[in-house]
Amino acid sequence: WVRRCHDVLENFEYLLDEGENNESKKERINSLQKILDRSEEQNIGFLKTKGVKLPDRGNFKTLLENKNQVKVSFAPALPVRDQNWILPDLIHEQDFIVYSLSLPMSAADLLWIKNIPVDQPSWLMVSCEDSVDWLDERKALETQLPDRWVNRVLKWNGSQEEMATVLAPIKKLLEQPKKNSDITKQRLLSRLHTSWQKDLEKLRREKFQAIQTKSQWLVAGIVFASPVATTDLLAVTVVNGLMIREMSKIWSCKMKPELLEAVSRQ
Repeated sequence: WVRRCHDVLENFEYLLDEGENNESKKERINSLQKILDRSEEQNIGFLKTKGVKLPDRGNFKTLLENKNQVKVSFAPALPVRDQNWILPDLIHEQDFIVYSLSLPMSAADLLWIKNIPVDQPSWLMVSCEDSVDWLDERKALETQLPDRWVNRVLKWNGSQEEMATVLAPIKKLLEQPKKNSDITKQRLLSRLHTSWQKDLEKLRREKFQAIQTKSQWLVAGIVFASPVATTDLLAVTVVNGLMIREMSKIWSCKMKPELLEAVSRQ
């Protein structure tokens, strides 16, 4: 992923003007370096919508931290109405996510849960009293959830004393900080690369639009200047060849001369 990110940086460097490139290049390199310099301190983020109860925050760090450093974060309560349902950027930087919800699950909870990245280790912590038939409640909940949440549901009866048992599966994973850190770095690099690739494709299409317009004017000028039809066809072939060669540079493709000639004649 690091190599792929550097490849995209090189493509930007080729396409952007010097002044424009210097500014954006520094920003992109900083974004990349920030991911690579992440410490092995593990991050756990807790999510919920407005009105959902969470256990006492002060106990989380005590319960989860062992010989490895753990940072516990609580994002602001997510709205129950939203136009885009986009999770805060802070959430993507967490090694683990715990989403708290109450039963019955609301439509807002379902929409937020669906937007948690599939490759991000996550759990659902469901507030459910012991008096309720948990097996039936869990079965009903799982029918509404994507398959990724099977065996990822943690039951909490509302008492602080039970939190150690509830968080046991997560605490076990925290014993592998190096592995967890590497997985998060790969996920963040993949996400960064995808974002850069979208920006790069947009820039490529802008550059191509300029080349296409220039080529059309060249062909129009030649056709206007020469009344001979065969000259028109030859001009179109030549200009097409030049345009396609410029396209291959924009998209970093190597095109053999025979292929270039064959495509130009179409």
